[in-house]
Amino acid sequence: KLNQTSVASMEETSSVGESSGTINTPEEDTILTPDNMEYPDPESQEEEEIIEEEEPEKVIGKENVPKDEPFILCGNHVEFIKVPIIEIFTTGRKKVYFMAKIELLNNAFLRWFAYLFNVIPVKRGKQDMYAMKQSLQALNQGDALGIFPEGTTNGLAKKVKVKTGTAYMALRTGSKVLPVGIKTTKTNRVIVNIGKTLNYNEQKEKNPDKEKLEETTKEIMDTIIMLTETAK
Repeated sequence: KLNQTSVASMEETSSVGESSGTINTPEEDTILTPDNMEYPDPESQEEEEIIEEEEPEKVIGKENVPKDEPFILCGNHVEFIKVPIIEIFTTGRKKVYFMAKIELLNNAFLRWFAYLFNVIPVKRGKQDMYAMKQSLQALNQGDALGIFPEGTTNGLAKKVKVKTGTAYMALRTGSKVLPVGIKTTKTNRVIVNIGKTLNYNEQKEKNPDKEKLEETTKEIMDTIIMLTETAK
């Protein structure tokens, strides 16, 4: 027979074993099989958003670029550093001569840049006959001529008077004008919107008068503004 002391001792031992976490009858580890595995419900999972990265440049209307004839590329004035984007994405392999202020050549880097992208330096504030001859030569040899009629960066926003040089070159040579609207977004993405060419061959004349120059300039700039505003 067990006395009261032995019973108490056994109960105490059992108590200690429970409190210490001792497992008297260990269970076997559960082995996962295809039958007892739990699979997530596809319908309950949220679809992941696919975020498309925007390309740094976008070109609209590239099919409007003349293939085998000279033309005047005319756009709103952007930073000079973006000129390569306009040339590469707009004209492909056709050589383009850009008219730009002669002051650019005072900077060593921009001077190299100007040489690389065929810049014709222009002396502002007076008739630069040398620049005029170079521009006519570029068109006569079948190349393209790039002009920014505003004469300064963001000229329209600054409300500067637009120059009539583009209209003069178009009427003097009868070359087509390729209007280009250039927009820079808040994320610094450049959108180039190329319009259909404006043809002035039938209006060709050696010395167009002031009224004709201003009328043609307005037509060109109105087209460029429209292309800029609709560039998306």
